[in-house]
Amino acid sequence: MSADETLMSASMGILQASLPERRVYGWLVRHKIDFEYQAELLGGRRPGGAVVDFIVALRQPPLVLRIMSYWHTSPASKAFDDVQAQEIEELGYQTEDVWEYELETPDETNSTMMRILYGMPKPSGGLVGSWPSKVCPRCGRAECFQCSAGSWYGR
Repeated sequence: MSADETLMSASMGILQASLPERRVYGWLVRHKIDFEYQAELLGGRRPGGAVVDFIVALRQPPLVLRIMSYWHTSPASKAFDDVQAQEIEELGYQTEDVWEYELETPDETNSTMMRILYGMPKPSGGLVGSWPSKVCPRCGRAECFQCSAGSWYGR
């Protein structure tokens, strides 16, 4: 089974989701990380509310992951997203926007998720950086999806 098939098989319960959402969902399931998918905050689907893609309870404060795409690039969308992120953070969550282009392949998904969940804070907020080991101890490759899906990150 290919790396992409592995992620997709772990996300079979959310067939209506976008491909990037399915990749993140599959990655979280494969790594046995507790999360909520399509969680309602701030009133949920009502005006002014939010339905966030993922809430990851790996640490405190919980992390809200928002999968971003082309539709979030207009000035009006950016302003709305910024206000929404601030309101979510006022509820006690940390927010991280993940762009679709960061999730195009299983290796990119693995790299992005490891960076977000275990990386260092980036200057503007959110998480970016590197995790404790940049090279897989099994195969010697950087950011290896095949081996990390197994257990070298302690999952």
